[in-house]
Parts: sequence; C-alpha cells; structure tokens
Amino acid sequence: MRWFLFIPIILVSLALSVNGNVASASILDDYQSTATQLSKLKSDKDNLAVELKDLSTKLGLTDSQIAAVQAKITATLSTLTQIEASLADRKGKIAIQETLRDAAVLDYYKRGEVIPLVLLFSSNSWQEWPERLIYFKVTLNNVRATVTNLNDEITNFEANKAEALSIKNQLLAQQQALANLQSKLKNQANEASARLSQYAAQEAILGQKLSDLSAEISSQMSWQQSAVQNIKESGSGRPNTPNASGAPSWRIGGYGTEHGVGMSQWGAFMLAAQGWDEERILKFYYHDIDFKTVSKDSINVEGYGSMNFEDEYLAGIGETDPVWRTINSDAAAVMDRVQIIAARTYAINNSSICTTQACQVYIGGTAKKDAADKTRGKIMVYSGEPIRAFYFSTSGPHTDSIGDTPSFAFNSDTRQYKDSGSINDAYPYLRSTDFNDTMSPYNNWSALMSNSWKTQSFPPKKDSSEGTQIGQIDMGDVLNTALLSPSDLDKVSSKTSMEDVRSMLKSEGKTPIEAVKSVSVETMGGSSSRVKWVKAEGSNRSIDSGEITGIRFRYAFNVRSPEKDWIYSTWFEVK
Repeated sequence: MRWFLFIPIILVSLALSVNGNVASASILDDYQSTATQLSKLKSDKDNLAVELKDLSTKLGLTDSQIAAVQAKITATLSTLTQIEASLADRKGKIAIQETLRDAAVLDYYKRGEVIPLVLLFSSNSWQEWPERLIYFKVTLNNVRATVTNLNDEITNFEANKAEALSIKNQLLAQQQALANLQSKLKNQANEASARLSQYAAQEAILGQKLSDLSAEISSQMSWQQSAVQNIKESGSGRPNTPNASGAPSWRIGGYGTEHGVGMSQWGAFMLAAQGWDEERILKFYYHDIDFKTVSKDSINVEGYGSMNFEDEYLAGIGETDPVWRTINSDAAAVMDRVQIIAARTYAINNSSICTTQACQVYIGGTAKKDAADKTRGKIMVYSGEPIRAFYFSTSGPHTDSIGDTPSFAFNSDTRQYKDSGSINDAYPYLRSTDFNDTMSPYNNWSALMSNSWKTQSFPPKKDSSEGTQIGQIDMGDVLNTALLSPSDLDKVSSKTSMEDVRSMLKSEGKTPIEAVKSVSVETMGGSSSRVKWVKAEGSNRSIDSGEITGIRFRYAFNVRSPEKDWIYSTWFEVK
C-alpha cells in the first residue's frame, strides 16, 4: 500500500506534463500564427470595405475593376478557410488536454487532503518523508500551471474562432454588396443602351458640328443658302414686291447665330478680355468638364488629304474673328488657345473631316501653330471621355441646353421634337449658360437690311427702323416655300418664280396660303426661346403647329426674301 493510492494523480500529472508541454508548444505556435493571420485578414477586409465604398460612388466602372475586387474577396475567403482548418486542428489538440485537465482536477480535489498522510505512512524510512513531500508539491504545482495554461489556450481559441467568424460574415456581406453593385451597373448599362437606341437618329446628328439648318435642311440646301447669302451681300437680291394699300407687313428681328449650343465664341472673347484664361472660359461654357492630354498622329482633311493633326490641321484652323486682334490682342491670343482646345476635342475621334461650318472651318496656314503648341494634346473630357465640343459665333443673352434647341431636338423623319430631358441627360455638360455677349454685332439684329449696307457682317440692331418691311405677297411666298417637301425645296432658288412655287406645292397635294393676315411663332420653351413652329392665318387656310419649323422658315426666308433681308438664327420674333 505504499504507492497505489497516488498512482492516478502521478500518471495524470505526467501525462499533462509530457503531453501538455508538447501540445502547449504546438498550440502556442498555432495561436501566434493564427493571430497574425487574423490580424492581416482584418486589415484586408477593412481595405476591401473602403475600396468597395469607393467603387460604389463611381459612374464608369469596368468589368475588370469589379473582377479585381471579387478576386481579392475570394483570396481573402480562401485564407480564412485555411485558418478555420487550423482552428479545427487546434480544437482537437485542446480537447485531449481538456480531458487530462479535468481528470487531474477531479483527482486533486478527491485526494488532495489525504495524499500527504499516505506518503507519510507508506514509507519505512522517515528520512524519505521530506523528499516525497517536495516531489508531491512540485507535481501539484505543475498540474496547476498546466491547467492554467490550458484555460488560457481555450480562451484564446474561442476568441480566434469568434473573430474568424466575424470576418467571414463581413467578407460575405462585402461579396453580396459587390454583386448588388454589379447588378446595379448592369441595369444602368441596359438603360443607357436603350436610351442610345431610342436616340440613334439624335446621335447621328450630334456626331458632327452642325449649323442650325442641318437637322431639318439637307446639306445641299445649306450650300445653296450660302450661295444666296453671297448674292444678297453683293446687292443682287430680287427687289421687294410692292405691298397693296392696307395690306399687312412684318418686321423680323432676333438674337445670336446658329444652333446656340456649347460655347459662344464672342462671349468667350469677352471673358478673355476680362482676364479669364482658356481653362476657366471652357469650364464656364462646358459644364463639369475636366482636361486631359491625348495624342493623334494624322487626320484626313477634305480637299487636302492626310495631314499631321497638330502641326498642320490644328495650326490651320479658322473659327476666330480677325477683328478680335484689333480690339484686344491679348484676349485674341487666349481665344486662339480656347479655339484650338475646342477644335482638337471636336476632331480627336474623327478619321476624316470637312473644312466648312458643317464640321469646323479650316483655312490652312500656320496662324494657330503657337496656340496648338502651347496646348498640345489637351482636350475636354466628361467622365474621362471627349465631349461633343459644339460652338458657334454668338449666343445673345444666353446659350441653350442641347435638348431644348431645335437643331438637336427635331426629328425630321417623324417631324416631331424629341424629349428634351433625355437629350439633356445624355449630354449634361451642354447646358444653358447665362452670359450676354453684347460685343458681338450679331448679339441682337434686325433681319431687314437696307441697300445702304454693303455687307451683312454688321447687321443693324433689333430695334433698328432701317430697311424695308416684308409685305403680304413676299411673306406668303416665304410661307409657301417653307411648306414644300425637302425634295422640292431643294429645287427652289431666289430666281424661282412665285407661281412655280405654288405649282410645286399643289402637285404635292397641298394648298398654298393666300392673302396672309397674321404670322406668329411658338417657341421651344425650357432654356430656349428659339422658334419651334411658325403659324399663320390666310384668307383661305391657316398654317398650324406641326407644318413649318423655325429652322425651315429661316431657310425659306433667307432664300426667298427680297433685298438683303436675312435671319441669322432660329431665335427670332415676327412683328
């Protein structure tokens, strides 16, 4: 009976000491490694959260950007799976130690009070008692230390397990957020695609810089109008038709030139004269844009062939008024740079380009080379893409939002105006800008030119009483010309007789208007005061909305009106 009573606790103690020392070292290594990995994973997860938040605020995400974030989340989840496997292995090792611990603790409490007596009376020699008591005390202390360490390991394990679970749940939430973002972007892309399909005709119009006749009148007619303008400027226009006594007559006046969208060149010159630099001017007219530098080697120029984009084509761009140099040479130099940036932006994606106002005016030479060199490669962008850099001579009191102006809103196929909101949404940088470019001779004008004027470069102001009035017969002829189909309208010149116009109209099954009593206009609304429809009352019929656009009336008036009468834009009034 000397040793059998304390054999269990000695065996348990030895097991805890031997297995505990080996296992504790292994578990401690596992814990330190796992803690390090979890700390790194937590940092990766936080970084992913920031990156995902940043992505959710961007408009132009690519599939590669989304795939890159998904790859990071997948890699992080894979590492977490390895940590979970390591934790499972630790759990098995700790389970063994827990069994030994529980046995040691139970045995300690059962035998702790009697073991010293057993040791005392089980020996034949009293000299061995102190040595055995010391051995027993050391053994118990080892048991206590092992139990304490094991409890710490269990606590650490549970903490690691909870943190791993938390990180995993957050990563899965991030993965779901990314999937939601991807779905949202896909829906946006589908909506954008549908919108682009709906406005395919609009895109074709917006693909080039157009005068305000281009959306309604063919390029052949625009060319013819240029020829008529030359005739009228030379004073060779047909004479005014005498007005019958008591018959009504009309005066026409208006504001600005061309389509009215984008940058007013005269307004930009005025801002340059006030000390604005080119970037500030461009950002004033093109809303919320940025700048970036690009490169383009060559461009095919109509009538010239292939030429160097920067050193030849841009160096020879026109589109600036020579009079600016006589008014303010410093402002004119700024305007050269403004114009070159706009021209470069407009032409950057074109492989070929024309040399007239249908695209942008090219005159050749190297007058703009200095401006091209100083702004080399600089273009305007919106959401990273080159903008539609429309510009024109004179805005009058303000420019128009693109969806509100007849040049871009009218669909000549359906003879209906498109939804202005959708067009404006598609081109948010082409919005109305309030600035009255009063220095321009075209700021406000009278369409009635007198023969005392040798040129139309400087028309009389809108409130001027100069010039002849357009009488009843001439106004009826203008309206009848405007009622013709495009194919017949193409055949009419300033020399065509009024009777021929009436015959052409009748052959189309339309009734010419007789003895015009009144003429009125319906404007676009929104940001634009330009004319949407021209209406009239005659002795035999009326002309209502839907028949004559402001664009077509302007064209017909410029071709058929007598003397040197001329309408410069669709922003006009009839009195």
